[in-house]
Amino acid sequence: PPRAVKVDVDPAGESLVLGGEVKSELLEPSAVFEAVSELLEDSVPCLVLLSLHGVCETCKEKDYAMIAWTPDVSPVKLRMLCASSRRTLREEFTHLHFKEYNATERREVSWEQYQESTRARTDQDRFAAMTQDEIDQLEVRKQVAKEQAMAPKKLAGLAGMQVKVNETFESSMKSFLDSEVPLAVVAKLDQEELFADVLELGEQGPAALKGKLPKEPCFVIMAAKGEQLLFITWLPEGAAVRQKMKTSTFKASVLDQVKAFSDKDLVMAEVSEDDDLEDSLADSQKVPEAACPVAPVAPAPAPKGPKPPAGAVALPGLSPTKPSLAQGYSESPVVPSSGEKSAKETPLFEEKETAGKMAFATSPQASPTEITETLSLAELQDASVWKGRNVIATERERYLPEDVFQSLFGKGKEEFAKLPKWKRDNEKKKHGLF
Repeated sequence: PPRAVKVDVDPAGESLVLGGEVKSELLEPSAVFEAVSELLEDSVPCLVLLSLHGVCETCKEKDYAMIAWTPDVSPVKLRMLCASSRRTLREEFTHLHFKEYNATERREVSWEQYQESTRARTDQDRFAAMTQDEIDQLEVRKQVAKEQAMAPKKLAGLAGMQVKVNETFESSMKSFLDSEVPLAVVAKLDQEELFADVLELGEQGPAALKGKLPKEPCFVIMAAKGEQLLFITWLPEGAAVRQKMKTSTFKASVLDQVKAFSDKDLVMAEVSEDDDLEDSLADSQKVPEAACPVAPVAPAPAPKGPKPPAGAVALPGLSPTKPSLAQGYSESPVVPSSGEKSAKETPLFEEKETAGKMAFATSPQASPTEITETLSLAELQDASVWKGRNVIATERERYLPEDVFQSLFGKGKEEFAKLPKWKRDNEKKKHGLF
């Protein structure tokens, strides 16, 4: 097979075509990258798949470099098609391990530049890209994590139990954070100590974990969408209950250890079978902790029967109709008097339709006192006069002549009586009849 192949994007058919190759006889790194540079065109984006086996001493047969050549002067559409084609190649060659490398100028297509761009980053490299405040915050988080690890343990339920961190966890987290290829950290508990291994993935996303996780509970840390990390608590169905309990007990402590290595936001999920390992777990819109679904609470049924009038309050436990026997009433039947409705059938409030509005009157309805004489407005305003004539104090307006009443209130007596009490009182105050 050739040492490298150039993959061009055909914009017309939106397909990938072979654009050239480098012979496999070349082994010297500088010569290989010089031959790759000669394949590139100044204004045409492309992808180059380069076998690193034999070029790099530590590289294996399945290790490849994917060089994305996207010069600034190339058309935007071609650059976008080229960028989207990376995933197509990764999905097509899942058995290969790619280290991706971007280049926009020819001087960047060299062995030295490739090594510098893909090497593992040290703390000094990360500190060089951070402000002093960010460095101080990172050091404080690390110190806090160390102090928490050395603190005495407490019973579960009183405080999160602290896990002892093995050096394999630290080395695995560093390799994972520094890597350019899809990796995941699988952390397992042995007694109360946390061990970890690096799991190589063919592609990014939780779906790549299917069939690769152990049969016992563990924690998985991998890249999520955007600048986030996905923290999966793996609790397989067939695992022992004691192992699941221990994993849940130390979960908070393991989270603290992960946060000590990275200040990225965490997206958390709990999974018990392979079918649940979907890429949607890494969605940044996902709720951080998958909570147990809560059944929606059904709204309380609306009380039956008529409502009390405006201004009145329905007391709890009271019903607008006669209570049942279970509420302490005698079983003796109550015989209604002639002309009356049964108390069981007659509601406490009866509805009346008034000019499109609902009004309420107490039931049984009291008949208004018949007025047989009339008084002038001046007499009804003089207490010494109307009190001596046996006038009902709260109904003085009814003793006015009909024409006087109409001129004062703008409506007849029957229509006025249908108004709410507060409105009637306000009108009577205006004329000294309250």
